[in-house]
Amino acid sequence: MRDAKASPPGRDSSRSNGYFLGRQDNDVQSHDVDDGQEFTEMSTQDARRSVVPRRVTSARERAKNGYVQSHDVQQNKPVVDMCATQAPVQDREQGYEPEGLGPAADAGERFAFGKNWRAFLSVLNDERIAVAEESLRGMLEMDSLAGRSWLDIGSGSGLFSLAAARLGASPIHSFDYDPDSVACTRELKRRYQPAAAWTIERGSALDGGYLESLGRFDIVYAWGVLHHTGNLWRALELVRRRVKPGGRLFIAIYNDQGLISRAWTLVKRTYNRGRLGRMLMTGCFVPYFAGRGLASDLIHLRNPAARYRQYQKQRGMSVVHDWRDWLGGYPFEVARPDEVVRFCQARGLTAVKVKTCGRSLGNNEFVFAKPA
Repeated sequence: MRDAKASPPGRDSSRSNGYFLGRQDNDVQSHDVDDGQEFTEMSTQDARRSVVPRRVTSARERAKNGYVQSHDVQQNKPVVDMCATQAPVQDREQGYEPEGLGPAADAGERFAFGKNWRAFLSVLNDERIAVAEESLRGMLEMDSLAGRSWLDIGSGSGLFSLAAARLGASPIHSFDYDPDSVACTRELKRRYQPAAAWTIERGSALDGGYLESLGRFDIVYAWGVLHHTGNLWRALELVRRRVKPGGRLFIAIYNDQGLISRAWTLVKRTYNRGRLGRMLMTGCFVPYFAGRGLASDLIHLRNPAARYRQYQKQRGMSVVHDWRDWLGGYPFEVARPDEVVRFCQARGLTAVKVKTCGRSLGNNEFVFAKPA
């Protein structure tokens, strides 16, 4: 489903996934966190309240999906389109339907992430793959993944599973709820790593039984995925259990910007209501994203075309496909960095690296370690 590893509109995707067009690199804050160090980068003025998922789906949707209402978290505890022609997705059992996800949004409101990834494969090249590899090295602070198992939750296009394979990870297990995303991941394996110990199938981050059956992994990767499940905190709870002792959990979750996030929820729901909604939101916001970047480049005397050439160097992604993913990415939830860190720390994980996008829209990135 992956948000695609997608950046919010008009941002340069540095896996903090981007600052708005025109923002400077110093808006993104990266933290190397020592074991036991408290996470205080963001304001904690309401830290006394329990961590509550941001309201981005209707009450009926939350009830239908067993939406977690709150968590008792103690403060500051030690923070040509080839895949379209593939055979239908075959799951581990014929007729398998992932449990626990279901229609987290009203009928017709869930964004077709896989179709967007099919289009992305048409622009994927060796340079983008190399950039994806480098982004993994940077956040995980590992030059090689040799000897480490890899679980990709919501694999999307399959780009980062491919990057992990090229860095030596084995075995690899990739799954996605969207059948088109599963097909795209399989196509990347066919093109680049046909002999790899790489399993690809359909599954849900909210299907506890399915996740339990996978076992545990050295690196569990869920970048820009959990906030699209319709039940962010339940998904995070289930996913963190898949990390082996001594392993790493690498996640990215949309930053909570209060009323701005609520407004984007309305945009995304409108986009997914039908063709008219897609045309309206695309017609309004794509010119805005492009125009904002153009204005910033002209003001700072930069070449406007360079912005688009350089975009893929952030994480290997495509700006146009990321715009589409941002506008349509629904269900949609958000969380503050301190909430995510407290949640994981209360469950025995230690934050070893946190990369935030400041006060802007985008993904905050986290690498957590599980004690050996």
